[in-house]
Amino acid sequence: MTAACTAGHDDALAISHIKSRGGSFYETRVAAKAKGPESCLLCHGPGKIADIKVMHGQ
Repeated sequence: MTAACTAGHDDALAISHIKSRGGSFYETRVAAKAKGPESCLLCHGPGKIADIKVMHGQ
């Protein structure tokens, strides 16, 4: 998800938000996986407070 989201959300605040929730930048897959899953969908999943489809008007 990090790669998809940072294509459009790449300012310092967005990067900090993503990193604080498990997103990885410039790491191997092994290193990223060792950190555990990203928690994006807790807030950005369907029906959540910041649902991706709702936020992007789709």
